[in-house]
Amino acid sequence: MKNIHWRLFALILLLVAGSIYAAVVMRPRLGLDIQGGMRVVLRAKKEDLRHGKWSRESLDTIANIIRSRVDALGVAEPVIYTKPDSDQVIVELPGIRDKQQALQAIQTTARLEFRYVEELERDWQFDPEVIGGKETGYQVITGPNGPISEEELNARVFSKEPVLAGDELEPNSRAELTSQGTVIHFEFKGPSKRVFESFTRSHIGKKLAIFLDKKLISAPGIDEPIPGVGIIRGSFTPEQARMLAGQLNAGALPVPLELMQQQTLEATLGREAMHQTLFAGIIGLAIVLIYMILYYRLPGVLASIALLLYTLFAYAVFVGGLSWLGFPGVTMTVPGIAGFILSIGMAVDANILIFERMREERVSGKSIRASIEAGFKRAFTAIFDSNVCTMITCVILYSLGTGAVRGFAITLGIGVVLSMFTAITCSRTFLLILAGTPLGQNDRFYTLRNHMEPRLHVSKRIPLWFGISAALMVPGLIAWIGLNGIKYSIEFTGGTEAIVRFDKRVTAGDITSAMNKAGFEDARVVLAEGNRAFITTAALKDPKDQARSRAAIENLNGHIESLSSVSGAISRELRTNAFWAVLLASGVIVVYLAIRFAIGGLMEGFKFGVCAIAATLHDVAILWGLFALFGLLLGWQVDLLFITALLTTIGFSTHDTIVIFDRLRENLRLKSRSDTFADVTDRSVDQTFARSINTSVTVMITLTALLIWGGPVIRVFGAALLIGVIIGTYSSIFNASPLLVIWRRVAANRQTAAAGSSQAARPAQRVAQPTSRTSSASDRPASAADPASEAAATPHPRPAGPGPAAAKARSAKRKRRM
Repeated sequence: MKNIHWRLFALILLLVAGSIYAAVVMRPRLGLDIQGGMRVVLRAKKEDLRHGKWSRESLDTIANIIRSRVDALGVAEPVIYTKPDSDQVIVELPGIRDKQQALQAIQTTARLEFRYVEELERDWQFDPEVIGGKETGYQVITGPNGPISEEELNARVFSKEPVLAGDELEPNSRAELTSQGTVIHFEFKGPSKRVFESFTRSHIGKKLAIFLDKKLISAPGIDEPIPGVGIIRGSFTPEQARMLAGQLNAGALPVPLELMQQQTLEATLGREAMHQTLFAGIIGLAIVLIYMILYYRLPGVLASIALLLYTLFAYAVFVGGLSWLGFPGVTMTVPGIAGFILSIGMAVDANILIFERMREERVSGKSIRASIEAGFKRAFTAIFDSNVCTMITCVILYSLGTGAVRGFAITLGIGVVLSMFTAITCSRTFLLILAGTPLGQNDRFYTLRNHMEPRLHVSKRIPLWFGISAALMVPGLIAWIGLNGIKYSIEFTGGTEAIVRFDKRVTAGDITSAMNKAGFEDARVVLAEGNRAFITTAALKDPKDQARSRAAIENLNGHIESLSSVSGAISRELRTNAFWAVLLASGVIVVYLAIRFAIGGLMEGFKFGVCAIAATLHDVAILWGLFALFGLLLGWQVDLLFITALLTTIGFSTHDTIVIFDRLRENLRLKSRSDTFADVTDRSVDQTFARSINTSVTVMITLTALLIWGGPVIRVFGAALLIGVIIGTYSSIFNASPLLVIWRRVAANRQTAAAGSSQAARPAQRVAQPTSRTSSASDRPASAADPASEAAATPHPRPAGPGPAAAKARSAKRKRRM
């Protein structure tokens, strides 16, 4: 066993060395707010629309396709919005190194067509196109008299209908590097598979020409019928193949895009804001480490080391450690850095859970080494179930989301995996190695007394807990529904964009401050080359608003070159997908918990899942309502950062609730027959109270540091997270478990009533009331073998007690049987 621990220790050292190397060598991907990027303005050439009618939705479709292509490029946190009045799409990309490649990926129509060209069977040839000494990935078609002109191709090839087109492909194309070059895998949708198989069956020995935007990329021979799944071989580079696969998955643009402008953007916030956030994070981390050491002593020291390792590992992964899996490095924006710092505060949760179980095992009389082993073993189910539920959310958000939602899912998922590794592997290894030393065997270096195990009696004060929830929820709901207090930011609503030229250089902070003083508190400012700025505010429909905006700009020696309406950067499709992702994740979590907590049957487990999600909905309702109230009182707005805070609250609350439910599950298996379900619930909540409070305290320490020292950019974001953590902690303790108790009581009362009705229907049978039980039948838990056994009325009274004589008689009877 000792050899295993030392081998794990060596593995940890290797990971530390690799992470240090990655952190030093690899450059972090910085967002638009820190390092700037590129801005392109594209006009949709609606005059070239081939099918259907042009509408505003057509422009939204183009923006969504571009967003998918940008995601496939590995560019995170782009800003994409439209100008419906001029049929333009604006794309802002952070930290682009190959601007030409990015522009090609965005602007290419990417219409793929499969065609049968008879001339390729006779006198047409094709060879790889080479420009500047490099193959472009396309083929040049030549005839007996030289290259075939575009006019001849249109007349002899593109005037006919293709066999199939790219819009019939499933969105699962991928590039692969093989010994014969780079290929692209594709698959047709259901009905098109049969069309493709029928065509290839009737054209064996012929060539199938594959065109991309009317340019030949491949013309393979058909050797056998192809059942709708195939590969495209061409003279692609790996980068070209990956880009084409991404374009095929995103879909073809309905019309070509014309490049109107291309500009370099400056940072909207700059490195000063980043340094402020990092400073706040360092202070928060230091306080968390001190708190852990003071509370847990020696295990707290080891947990602090594990937490520092988590920080190192996470940063190494964020700067590109997942590129070999096809995931881009995480883009480090100022809010993203704040989220990373928050994950550090949350990563300590697994250690707290383990240390609390270790303390219980040591107090029960086990040796220190046995306590460590038992503590990790008994805490594992809670860690596993809560983190699986979080990963379910991450996978679904990543699958259905785009842009920032995907970025949130990746960041959270990485944090979950790494926190489990550092807690279960690193902390366990350190503790077991240290347990073999005199220092590790000294009880003085462990916290054995539980400083926080109150007698809350949550099941006996349910009206109080629900009353507090109602007091928090009702004013917010009134502010939201009755007073329309939710104020959406321009990321959702769109607004007016002013293109401004200044006589001299100004900073984004100067412009933002001037616009805020003029009453435009939600102004978004992006600086570009040539002393230009793009200032987006809420829609300036009132001439007075336009005058105030113009005066604020002119005070800074600025001149408005143009005003235009712009859409929100968060499209309706993105919002819809995020909503359905959360809904689907909630459903999957209910099913998972129904299976994992099915100690009295699947329906019993289903109750755990529903109550966990109900507590989470309680948190969402309160946080949303409070932001409606703050929208009326303080002008706070719902933006993308608030949505991130809302998703974080959902994950934190669900995680916290499952930890309590795990202890309840364990205690139900060990309960005595005299314990009611309410008794077991109260005991479980009391036993996990220290863990819930300590985890919340470490997170709140981090958030408070961000609020105080993190700067104004993330202040509302930090406040939303802090409120969410407090509400999530409250609901997991005082709402989720009481909901279970109420559900059990209602179900048991119905069973009792049904049993009473059944007995009343049989008048010959007398039903006597039990006299030896004082507790309510509705409080008694269902056993795994017979869930309703304790809920039904006892048909015959029990004797008052067996007495010594009866006990002796039964003992003698057993001996005779033996």
